[in-house]
Amino acid sequence: MITFSPLDKTLYAGKKFEIRYTAHGYYDIQKTADGFSFSYQPFEKSKEMGRIL
Repeated sequence: MITFSPLDKTLYAGKKFEIRYTAHGYYDIQKTADGFSFSYQPFEKSKEMGRIL
């Protein structure tokens, strides 16, 4: 489970953050006549992912 907490901007202003996580799949979103359809698409192999903010 991911938990998000507000950051104190005075402590972190101007600093970069690296977020790392393991993804096991993604949700494919398709438009339908009634709105949208969501289906989970698992990856063949888990992927280590990350991003610098």
